[in-house]
Amino acid sequence: TLTLAGANESAGATGDLDVASVITIFGAGLSLTTIAGGQLDRVFDITSAGNLSLQGVTVSGGRVTGTATGGGIRNAGTLTATSSAITGNSAEWDGGGLANTGSATLTNSTVSYNTGRIGGGVFSPSVLTVSGSTIEHNTATAFGGGIETDTGSTLVMTASIVRANNAPTGGGLLLNTTNGTITDTLIENNVAASGVGGGISISGISGQTHTDLLRTTIRGNTSGSGGGVYLQSAIVNINDSLISGNTATVDGGGIYTTTVNALTLTNTTVSGNTAATNGGGIRLGATNATILNSTITANTAATASGVYENLFSGNVSVTLVNTIVAGNTGNRDIVGDYLSNTN
Repeated sequence: TLTLAGANESAGATGDLDVASVITIFGAGLSLTTIAGGQLDRVFDITSAGNLSLQGVTVSGGRVTGTATGGGIRNAGTLTATSSAITGNSAEWDGGGLANTGSATLTNSTVSYNTGRIGGGVFSPSVLTVSGSTIEHNTATAFGGGIETDTGSTLVMTASIVRANNAPTGGGLLLNTTNGTITDTLIENNVAASGVGGGISISGISGQTHTDLLRTTIRGNTSGSGGGVYLQSAIVNINDSLISGNTATVDGGGIYTTTVNALTLTNTTVSGNTAATNGGGIRLGATNATILNSTITANTAATASGVYENLFSGNVSVTLVNTIVAGNTGNRDIVGDYLSNTN
């Protein structure tokens, strides 16, 4: 546990542990090796020259105030965490658990019970790789309960779980102007109660950011609009995935899109989602959308329980090919103007 008080010092004399070279820490296991901040400062501060590897270590009890970032770890260099945990840290500003402006890799690790303004678990405007890891029970007071990736960043997430995180926008994940790939991942039971994107919110500069979701399940998430997925000015492909049991208190129980997007949905099931008003399964606004070989069923909304296209939101092109939209509960299965509808 850190015992020498004195934040904002970078020579390793007081406060956090400053890393400016190559350091590897081998722990005896998460329950046996804990490096704790004692609420005095963050735990690790990795400079641009630093390279820290953690194996079998828990990082907890870090805390920063004001506009300082990274409650548990601030990384401007290289961070590799394997079979480790970043838990119970806080930042009044960004990155409750981890603030990453360098390159961070989390493998078979857990980020949990951290709090921050943006990125309750992780804030990363840089390169972030997450594999076989769990991001759960983190809270952000503004954006990205579990993880928020920011302008110009890259996210690669594989075989991971994003669960029970909370933020006004992007309860589980918020990808802002990010090129992202999410594969074989479960995004469940996250909440953006007063905003958008309960499971995941993806936004960017139109035509410049691209996100792929492959073999991913998005279920049991809740928000105002876009209970499962919220898209704004992004190019998004969702393949071989399941979007199920999500809830929106306004529109788009499963998926909500706005402004200019390109959305391609392939071999995907959208089922059992609920919206209070429009688009129990999918609500499309000003979106070029192609839905291929997919099933949209058992969704519920007051208007267009399956798919709702907002005809007043601007130029839009929607094509359905070999897709089933049926068995939804509410006003109608589908409302809108579609270029093609082949069942």
